[in-house]
Amino acid sequence: MNIQNIIVLCIILAAAVYVANMFWQKAKATTKKGDCGSDCGCGPKSKAK
Repeated sequence: MNIQNIIVLCIILAAAVYVANMFWQKAKATTKKGDCGSDCGCGPKSKAK
């Protein structure tokens, strides 16, 4: 392998890691979270009427 092939492989690897990270962040953001607080209107102890 020459240096040019190594550089190309590093760039492709970096792009793959970037895309995987974006998918991971999107998946993490869409997971159900617990109660977000008493003043938001969605919890059982909400003050919203």
